[in-house]
Formats: sequence, C-alpha cells, structure tokens
Amino acid sequence: MVIRSAQPGDIFILLLPEEKTQPVAFPWQRRLQAQYGGQCTQPLHVSLQRFTCADPSYLTAFKNTLQAAISRVKPLSLEGIALQPLFSNFRQNYILKCRLQQNEAINSLAAMISQQLQQHNLTPDFPWCPELVTVLEDIDRTATDEILLHSPETLFVGSTLLLSRVVARNEYLPLWQWQLQG
Repeated sequence: MVIRSAQPGDIFILLLPEEKTQPVAFPWQRRLQAQYGGQCTQPLHVSLQRFTCADPSYLTAFKNTLQAAISRVKPLSLEGIALQPLFSNFRQNYILKCRLQQNEAINSLAAMISQQLQQHNLTPDFPWCPELVTVLEDIDRTATDEILLHSPETLFVGSTLLLSRVVARNEYLPLWQWQLQG
C-alpha cells in the first residue's frame, strides 16, 4: 500500500519528548549526524497518525474525546532497532529514519487514536502502527538498505501528544498539546 506524501491542511498527531527534557539534539542523534550529515530533526517525534478535517466542529469534538482518552496513558519509552535512509517527497531531500521496536504501549496508543478518529467520522491515513521516526533531515550520504543496530537504542520517552496542521513544506501550526501522565 502506498501512502501519499503530507500536504498542506493535513493534521498530524505526534508523540514527542517532554519539552523541558528535549535537548537541541540527543547524543545519539549527534553520532548519526557525524556519520550521515544533515540536520537533527526538531522537534524529534513519532507520527502516530495523520488525517484531514474540513469541519472545525469535528476537530473540536475529536480533540475533547482524545484529551479524555489520553488521561489514562502513561509516557512511553521508544527504542530504535534499525536505520533507513529514504528520499522524502514532502521535504524534497534525503532523510534518515529509525525503525521503532514495537511494543504494546505504542501499539495501544496508536490503535486508540485511530479508533477515536473513526468515531468522529475522521479517516486515519495510516493503516498500521507507527514504526519510523525521522531522526535526520537533508542527509549528505545515503545508503540503500536498512541498517540494523547492534542492540535497541533508547530514542526518547514520549510524554507529549501534539496535534499539528501542515501549513506548507517545513511550516506547521500547533493546534493542541497535552502531557501524558497516566
């Protein structure tokens, strides 16, 4: 299945580290940057879902339901298991993605978000659980194959949920933000 590139108007649901714990770049990002070049993705995040919504009342109702549902969700640790250089049609450059080790916490959160969207007649764009995190943008060197890491690498603890609308390439409008505290 081919998923279209992001477009202006798309709304993303992102999982980020808590703002006060996110450095300009994590030490492991700097190591990868030394190897591949490019810029560290800021803010570092995993896209849990993407959707479109033309009716602001649907978006408000979804936001209220999502806020209530995530009140029981605890921050979750995300670990990377492999690296994958890819060309990004949206960014129009090469990026370095990190494949996530799947776990019950991330899968449950993604499933709950997709279910909440569907209950509000909003169609989730991603039919699977989140599996890739963009760690570097505009990398200098590319490889063609996935590179397995020697052992899982802790990327960050996801504790902030953000709804963000794409305005234009590399321009986003934050809509709502919540801290996971479970």
